[in-house]
Amino acid sequence: MSHNMDNHQIDAHLGIQTHHLIEQEFGDHFWHYHRTESTDYHVLDHLFREFEFSDTDQLVDMGSGTGRVLIYSAYKLKIPVVGVEFIPAAFNIAQRNILAFNEKMGQQYPITILNQPVEEYQISSRDTVFYFFNPFQLVIMRPVIYRIMQSEAAFPRKITLIYYYPLDSCIQFIEEKTDFQLKKTILLPGNQQDSREKIVIYQNNF
Repeated sequence: MSHNMDNHQIDAHLGIQTHHLIEQEFGDHFWHYHRTESTDYHVLDHLFREFEFSDTDQLVDMGSGTGRVLIYSAYKLKIPVVGVEFIPAAFNIAQRNILAFNEKMGQQYPITILNQPVEEYQISSRDTVFYFFNPFQLVIMRPVIYRIMQSEAAFPRKITLIYYYPLDSCIQFIEEKTDFQLKKTILLPGNQQDSREKIVIYQNNF
């Protein structure tokens, strides 16, 4: 696929629709979740060029929205992917997209999606890469990272955190309160105008 294709064209190629923007009417408790918004395909292309995934990796998209990262990662990287999405409307669209994608490709890609809060996701010993796109405030990020660290202690393995459009508070938490080390910063087009237009990648010392 050429880099000139836009999000809608790539969606069409994959047989899916992921350009929905879902504004969730949350109760008071959920002000710290962000709206559902898909990562641009060009951002994922940058990531896939700049970071080498292993064929033994399993990617977890924390706040997987309508399924774009899941489907594109499964398609491009040929690894199993898991999505965790709290908003029912986004989860339902993602389920439809996964079915449509598998049908269009004529095969069953290893894509799993769960409708639950990310901080309740039971981390598997197979989960090695965690993807975050500005998904929520530190109040949600913190317990998720602690769960990842508990899983790492129970099942020692290399773990990678990939964080697109990061919040400073979350970066500060990862760098000051965890053993994860910054491995790579991928500056994206537009970074000079918006310093958060980047991907930061952290790994444990395994």
